[in-house]
Amino acid sequence: MRLMSTTRPILFTAAILILASNAFGQTGFKANLDEAQSGGTGSAATGEAVLILNSDQTALSMTIAFDGITTTQISAFHIHIAPAGSNGGVAFGLISPNHDTDGDFMDLGDTVVSEWDVGDNGSALPGQINNLMNSGLYFNVHTPANPGGEIRGQIIPVMTGDVNLDEDVNLLDVQPFVERVSSGDYQIEADVNLDTEVNLLDVMPFVDLLSGGG
Repeated sequence: MRLMSTTRPILFTAAILILASNAFGQTGFKANLDEAQSGGTGSAATGEAVLILNSDQTALSMTIAFDGITTTQISAFHIHIAPAGSNGGVAFGLISPNHDTDGDFMDLGDTVVSEWDVGDNGSALPGQINNLMNSGLYFNVHTPANPGGEIRGQIIPVMTGDVNLDEDVNLLDVQPFVERVSSGDYQIEADVNLDTEVNLLDVMPFVDLLSGGG
């Protein structure tokens, strides 16, 4: 499943209205949700999330796209506090409850768009920045069939520029980066300026990273 696909232009038009357009200095995160991280529920559903923390660390924008499940089948959907393989309490609710109380939340059926900021949920975000930066938060999708969680995904920081996902930014990323820019296929590692698009605006930040200026 690709978040930026030709079948979801409306989704990303909406998401870009919420995600900051000037993203320099911001931090990207991603999460891949599946049944294995929930302990092996056997569910065929999956999810893919892209998150961006603003430079002031006061707002975490997120877009979560589901495959094989819709929000009408979800009884609750939260961000929980715990490292991979452990369970923890709710830090931020998206569905039952929805802690996004200032109008950023959108339910698009197979996609949820939200922003967790200091105006939501008793301004709890600042106290979770350390957990966010250290992969200590996870998404959990609860359903009637699996009330403890049908699919789950750890939220992990993203190294932008590492387009070939080898944990390094170097010349081996050039060809994959060019292919992403040419095709318009979204991959958060290729979205070097974190504006939720992969396009020519990412070229100079990418060159800076390769030359050691990033």
